[in-house]
Amino acid sequence: MYRFLGRIVLIAALVTFTGIAVFAQKEKIKEKNGSLTCNENSWNNDRLVSNCEIREQTLAPTGGTIAIDGRRNGGVSVKGWDQNHVLVRARVQTAAPTAEEAKALNGQINVETSGAKIHASGPEGRKDYQWSVSYEVFVPRRLIFPSRRRTAVSRLPM
Repeated sequence: MYRFLGRIVLIAALVTFTGIAVFAQKEKIKEKNGSLTCNENSWNNDRLVSNCEIREQTLAPTGGTIAIDGRRNGGVSVKGWDQNHVLVRARVQTAAPTAEEAKALNGQINVETSGAKIHASGPEGRKDYQWSVSYEVFVPRRLIFPSRRRTAVSRLPM
């Protein structure tokens, strides 16, 4: 009887720990991919209301170089993938005194991917009306090269 009970407890413990390990592994994979999200939407101070939008655009590789300009408080993350096109994901974040103003400000931000340059443009910053754009760019692995430059502008072969 005690042997049977001991085996049941052991099996239950193994199932529990296996489930926890699988969950933890999935969370690590999610962190490793680091995809842009709007989950961390409170990037400003508490007195302003945030608005966040993810925008995506697909580009065909041209064989040239593209320049990605993070400009105003933005960042750039470049990742290799096994597709034959370039995917540009832009997280556009705005903050204003009201939700309506934050959403309206978001509509004024343009993410431009024409030519060989990727950048955002929008209204001049002023008190209580803020915006930033961060980029996540997926490039075919065969095109990526190591970069030693650490500047606001990243250049990639395309």
